[in-house]
Amino acid sequence: MRTELFLNNTRVDMMEEVQASLNLMIADIRDPKSRKGSFSKTIKLPASKTIDKLLGGIFDIAEDIQTTGIINFVPDFNPNLKCTAILYADGLEQFNGIMRLLSIDRDQQNFAKIIYNVILTGDVSNIYSAMSDKKLTELNLSQYNHTYDKATQQATWTSVNYGNGYVYPMINYGHNANSNAWHVSDFLPATYLKTYIDAIFLDAGFTYTSTFFDSAFFKRLIVPYAGEGLTLSPSQVTSRLFDAELSATNTTTLPFTNAYIQFNVSPIIFNTENSDPSNQYDPTTGIFTALNTGFYEFFLYAVVEGLCSVAGTINAPVSLIPCSVSIDLVHSNLGTIPLASANFNLVNGTAYVIGSTIYSQTLTGTSPSIHMFAGETMYAKYTVTIISVTNFNYSSAPLVIQHNINAGADFENRISNTTIQQGGAIDMSSVAPIDIKQADLFSSVMQTFNLFCEIDKTTPNNLIIDTYDDFYGTGSKRDWTKKVDVSKTMTITPMGALDARRYKIKYSDDTDYWNKFYKDKWQKSYGEKNVDIINDFLKNTNTNEVLFAPTPLIGEVATDRIIPEIYSLGNSGVQTKVKSKMRLLYWGGTLATVNPWNYYSSQSSQPSTLEVVYPYCGHVDNPITPTLDLCFGVPSEIYYVNPYGFTSYTNNNLYNKYHSKFIEEITDRNSKLIVLFIYLNPLDIFNISFRDLIYIDNHFYRLQKIIDYNPINPQSTKVELLKIKNGVPYVAQSKQIDFSVDTLFNNNDRTPLGGGNIGRGDLMNTGNNSVIGSDNYVSKTSSGSIVGGENNRVGNNAKMVSILNSSGVAVLGGLSNVSVINTNDVTITESNVSYIDGVRMMGKNNVFTLTQNATIGSAGIYLCTGAITVTMDTKFITTGDIIQIKRSAGGVVTISGGGITIDGAATFTLNTLYDSATLYYTGTEYLII
Repeated sequence: MRTELFLNNTRVDMMEEVQASLNLMIADIRDPKSRKGSFSKTIKLPASKTIDKLLGGIFDIAEDIQTTGIINFVPDFNPNLKCTAILYADGLEQFNGIMRLLSIDRDQQNFAKIIYNVILTGDVSNIYSAMSDKKLTELNLSQYNHTYDKATQQATWTSVNYGNGYVYPMINYGHNANSNAWHVSDFLPATYLKTYIDAIFLDAGFTYTSTFFDSAFFKRLIVPYAGEGLTLSPSQVTSRLFDAELSATNTTTLPFTNAYIQFNVSPIIFNTENSDPSNQYDPTTGIFTALNTGFYEFFLYAVVEGLCSVAGTINAPVSLIPCSVSIDLVHSNLGTIPLASANFNLVNGTAYVIGSTIYSQTLTGTSPSIHMFAGETMYAKYTVTIISVTNFNYSSAPLVIQHNINAGADFENRISNTTIQQGGAIDMSSVAPIDIKQADLFSSVMQTFNLFCEIDKTTPNNLIIDTYDDFYGTGSKRDWTKKVDVSKTMTITPMGALDARRYKIKYSDDTDYWNKFYKDKWQKSYGEKNVDIINDFLKNTNTNEVLFAPTPLIGEVATDRIIPEIYSLGNSGVQTKVKSKMRLLYWGGTLATVNPWNYYSSQSSQPSTLEVVYPYCGHVDNPITPTLDLCFGVPSEIYYVNPYGFTSYTNNNLYNKYHSKFIEEITDRNSKLIVLFIYLNPLDIFNISFRDLIYIDNHFYRLQKIIDYNPINPQSTKVELLKIKNGVPYVAQSKQIDFSVDTLFNNNDRTPLGGGNIGRGDLMNTGNNSVIGSDNYVSKTSSGSIVGGENNRVGNNAKMVSILNSSGVAVLGGLSNVSVINTNDVTITESNVSYIDGVRMMGKNNVFTLTQNATIGSAGIYLCTGAITVTMDTKFITTGDIIQIKRSAGGVVTISGGGITIDGAATFTLNTLYDSATLYYTGTEYLII
């Protein structure tokens, strides 16, 4: 036979040729977010001895599947698990993927006649199938487990082992405290994205070849912690527990002669362990030694007994023998910690003969939550106290007191607080975002950077992965001109790959304070990119939304440090930790700060220090002089500024670097999608790569799809190609920002507006300005300003600005004499202006436009021949206002009446017009020239 099929590395004997209709494809060019793999249509496999045996008699309705694990064929075939499949034609590999059993057709008159209906899926689908529904938290990251302390955190700041393990960047997760005081507990680990990718591939049994994944840029990408606080994983909790019990009764006897007596069983040795995975409890000494710093509770249960006996004769009655018992904990540093106690009488009432009556008491107790450092110890002790005896007399033998701790007494610990403490152990698997599937993360990385991949035909389970620009054209150039089936119609679709009027590429929205603030103000996500296409026929939007959420950078007035902030903000202005969506940031290492900060530790071995650098991460590689940006588009507004110099921004973002050429090729008006028929044979399929360029009749194309290829059918196969358009290469650019106007980059992106380091709700003085409220910014180069309220901005070199009881007010740089009272959400673009209760008040020297209907008279005097039209914003004109014309040489002509209107053009009639006339306006209720 010409065709051979291997399932689970077993050659399946076939009764007839495999009639396979194969569809070979890479990401659908019409859907930028798709990452589809090759597949077959349904293939019918007739029963044979080998395939029946391989599939474990699954055709038998009575047959039960024995495989219960995650690996197929252990011991038999499970249709819910993957089965590798390789199809050969003429000895050449045609398809390498996995087989999925869809159904079984069985002839009811001839049970031996069986058909297995299967499909084959390949390429990228293989690794997604291997990932199944496994979560990130299931990855084995144990090699990166570490101690949560200052020394470990600091060591990551200077390590150059990028891409491996973790770092501890400065991120405000709800700090609330003095911005110059940071504790070990304020820092949370961020995992390198490459560490996740490498672990996913290892877990799935795959490898990759990728210049992008191995690039210096990708190795710097980190995924910061996204939970509400570091907590112990279930396995960590289990590893800290122990449970021990007493296997035999512990008995203590001693004589008593009517004197105070106290004795101890210390430690109580619970000699049999029920559980102690980390060997922290020693059953020979009764001592628990903490291996990990944390909070512990201890529980103890015991039945204790007291017995009084006498060897002689009692000459006088014994009324009472009061006894008190207690079980306490003993901590190596804290001392005795009471746990449980009880009082009872060994003899109760009058007796001349003391028999062997046993008085018992059940003691149970749970300790308070106790903080223990690694190496500290804890044990339990039993104390018996007998004070005196009433009416006691004896002849020749003393009383004998016996106390028992009965067999079955139990001593165990519990974890009272799962928050990881300083000096505790970090399980890196538990740091991973919860409920994120491995497949979803990998898919989102592919979308974020517009990556393409295909199976490596030379190495099993190896994927070749690269960016769009680097992926295409790195293969061979194949001339298919003579392979074209000219007997069949070629379909040419102008802009055939175009399927939307707008292409939107964005991060997922999140509800933390700054993301919500930006979205409410700009009605789009931070760093979102929208590409609009001129097309009269398409109306829809193609949205490519990735798993990650954006993370705005924030500056503070009090410092020059610019850091991410991820928290919620209540009405009281208190920052609260929040569980956030997954983030993607760039690890920039340490940056210098002129405002040193205190770094505190609760461990005496790692004292506090004054730091002159801070561990930076953000969506740009450097907040002051960035060269790359993890945003898709330039943000409309940023929330930081360099307080000691210029601030720059770059358009070297993810869209321009990784998506622009792709979108340009499918949206260009000269783009063409070609569908034609090609004579393909098994050797062509064996050699083909989607990285190859296809040459037909003097044109180069990108291969998109091979549709319904049959390896044993000599007829031509339908092929989809995209005509290559060589666009203008993107050139990254950085521009200095002054925050007073948005200038253009070379590709028409606009620089961000806004800017400014954000206040924290306390009274601040920057220069000779006074600022009170929350989230206000006043440039240190401005002077004489008073700002009170929330979210207000005063730009560079502004003077004499007053903003009171207002929010969302932005005064651009260089303006002066601005007053805003009880007004929200306005941007001031001119000097000498006032806003009160949201209404703009016309002030002195507000200039408007004159249209003169006049001729020059004698002595250079303008004589009006008709009405003079005054063009101004008529919403500021009210009935009774006065219009004045001021002569440049001095003197004022006042015009009243004359047809001034409220909602139309303001016009009036003038008999004489002075030379160089300039029009001024004043409201009668306000300022007059």
